[in-house]
Amino acid sequence: MANENGDLLNVNEEPEYVVVAESIDGEAIELPTNIEDNTLGLTTLTGAFPGATGLKYKNPTTNATRALLLDTTGTKFYPPTDGWAGKLFTLICPSIATAASDSKRGN
Repeated sequence: MANENGDLLNVNEEPEYVVVAESIDGEAIELPTNIEDNTLGLTTLTGAFPGATGLKYKNPTTNATRALLLDTTGTKFYPPTDGWAGKLFTLICPSIATAASDSKRGN
């Protein structure tokens, strides 16, 4: 089997799984990464969580929340520099309250 670049793929290769939940205390689901580049597709995320626009996780070094970087096409998330493992990723979604207030202001 080959990828879009014509590179042969190991059909026995398994994707890495990313643990994602709506919130810290929400039910988690494991989403598969792309085997070719270890990214997580936005369509994979939105298939499981409609309306999601991003992912974030708690950075253990700074204790701050860190958002994941999308590629330049806006179609896939790059893994954190230290990888996907051992982290719970939570959703970034447009706020319903923000959308409602924007519509009241005519935005």
